[in-house]
Amino acid sequence: MGVVTAEWLKQKLDAKQSDIVVLDVTWYSNKDAAQDFLQKHIPGAQYFNIMHDVEISDLFPRNLPDPESFQRQVRSIGVNSNSHVVVYDNTPFCGYFVGARAWWMFKLHGHDRLSILDGALKSWEDHGYPVTSDTYKSELGNFSVQMNLSLLRRHDDMVENLKSKHYQVCDTRPESDYKGQSTAATLCGATDVAVYLGGFTEWSTKAGDGLIEQGPA
Repeated sequence: MGVVTAEWLKQKLDAKQSDIVVLDVTWYSNKDAAQDFLQKHIPGAQYFNIMHDVEISDLFPRNLPDPESFQRQVRSIGVNSNSHVVVYDNTPFCGYFVGARAWWMFKLHGHDRLSILDGALKSWEDHGYPVTSDTYKSELGNFSVQMNLSLLRRHDDMVENLKSKHYQVCDTRPESDYKGQSTAATLCGATDVAVYLGGFTEWSTKAGDGLIEQGPA
């Protein structure tokens, strides 16, 4: 299941369902989200840093970690190959901003048993469910990366698609950016939505004449 409710998660945690692994995936560009996690989080949750060991550049300000680094971090927070991972964040957009990024990262690295908490931490708290500052060390998990590169697109793929029109491209930036007046994956209800990692940052740098189109006013 792609999305779960706070009620569903509370029921699973109360039942001490051992295959459920809850991850706070909150990330900010201007401060350390791990410090917020230490102040409050869903009981039993672990913190997962989506930018851990990520090599950042001007073209890829939101790059991916290498598969070995991803596997090490995921194992260190107790994720097994058969775990049902539930991700949530403590940012706006009902959990579908950073949460969707983490969801896609797990799918890309071959883990399909995962869900996003609908409404994020806010929904959990709005239901009156407890939060805590307690942390604990997980047992080492056995998760193994099996890359699903069908969920990733590079610049050359995007250029080729201009001719083949093999797949539909969705611009998920704010409308004002799309219209040129002034970046994130979406579940879209599908299981095979690929993400162009470079996004418009890379495209606007590398695209030649005629390959940047002004949106409708």
